Amino acid sequence: MINVAIVEDEQEAVEYLSDCLHRYGEKTGETFSFTHFPEPITFLEKYKPVYDLVFMDIRMPMMDGMQAAKKLREADNSVLLVFVTRMGDYAIQGYDVGATAFIKKPISYFDFEMKMKRIIFAIRQRDSQVITIVSGTAVHRLHVRDLMYIEVSGHRCTYHTCDHLVEARNSLSRLSEELAPYHFMMCNSCYLVNPHYIRSIKGHTVTVGPDELTISQPKKKAFMLQFNEWISRGGA
Repeated sequence: MINVAIVEDEQEAVEYLSDCLHRYGEKTGETFSFTHFPEPITFLEKYKPVYDLVFMDIRMPMMDGMQAAKKLREADNSVLLVFVTRMGDYAIQGYDVGATAFIKKPISYFDFEMKMKRIIFAIRQRDSQVITIVSGTAVHRLHVRDLMYIEVSGHRCTYHTCDHLVEARNSLSRLSEELAPYHFMMCNSCYLVNPHYIRSIKGHTVTVGPDELTISQPKKKAFMLQFNEWISRGGA
């Protein structure tokens, strides 16, 4: 299921977009759930990063689409954004806010389908490299490439990213399984480490980003073996 937000004040455009999604789904087998927001302030005021894709008009009352997109990026830098507009001179600004595509009004289904093929591919690529974390009532989507290491104490986990921390409940065994495709390594019973951020290993200390973590004696042999294998594969 692909979760879609349509931020659009023209009801005709909303209906046509929903028809296009339905038609595309029938043709490809993709399933969509969408929520309509008639203006961006309502969309943004209680925003949670639960959407895979946002269709956004540019010319809207109270706040235009470019302003809304900038605020959206402050809350969610991974959701795919597609501008739907009659205006053709916003391309450069659109790429500044990470727009994936532009769809011109009046909407052509052929154009919609061509753009959606690229959009769906991008969603699949993103989802294969993103983990979803539920922390209380908040939902966080973290890019694996931004995750340096995870600190585990009982069932309390702290996700250390490049620029912030996220706390949630999880188990070390479940995390190890979830992150195994990305070659995260256990240096002791408290830490899972992303090898891309290992700067040095000295004795029983591994420097991950700006932090020094302890390598436990029981884990050191397996940890070094994993790390050396990862290096021999070219760090991939």
